[in-house]
Amino acid sequence: MSTIVQSVEDIKLNNFHRLLSVRSGGGSFVDGYVLSIIGVGMLQITAALHLTNFWQGMIAASALIGIFLEVLSVGG
Repeated sequence: MSTIVQSVEDIKLNNFHRLLSVRSGGGSFVDGYVLSIIGVGMLQITAALHLTNFWQGMIAASALIGIFLEVLSVGG
């Protein structure tokens, strides 16, 4: 009985590979979008809610923590 060994580089690209590339590249775009929206929104809510530097940092950190938790739940 003979086994055929095929390298990953020899496999033809199909729709799954294209979809995987688009979605993995899109994840970085969405993360950047979320962080930029938080940054722009902080200008408005800091004045409206009279936030201290501590609470500004906590709100900004919550966006990063959310991104890290998303990676753990989706990546597994």
